[in-house]
Amino acid sequence: MNMTRENYPKPRAYVQAWRRLKAVCQENPNAEMVGVNWWSQPVREIQQEFITAMHKRINKRGGLGKRGRKDNHEFFVKLLWDQRAIQAKVQNRMRVYQFQTAEARKRFGHLLDSPFEV
Repeated sequence: MNMTRENYPKPRAYVQAWRRLKAVCQENPNAEMVGVNWWSQPVREIQQEFITAMHKRINKRGGLGKRGRKDNHEFFVKLLWDQRAIQAKVQNRMRVYQFQTAEARKRFGHLLDSPFEV
């Protein structure tokens, strides 16, 4: 059975169950008890289910998946272009007319030159 928010709605209940399981496992590793299922299981099996559920929860909430445009390779290329344009403007006094990303336009928009100025 997978660990879900419905099974353990509060972290405290999860930690208490884990500590109870660890204590039983240390006293008698071959013991059987009723775990998250309704039938009796070996303590080692229940412990392995807890560990598997914990790893699933960490991976689910750990940010391992892609979540938007900032995980895209093209976004980082555009940021690099913007960085080089800002360096060229500040260090070499070159004219810069646009930035590729909204973040650069918002933060460094005051550095942009107008194409109509001579």
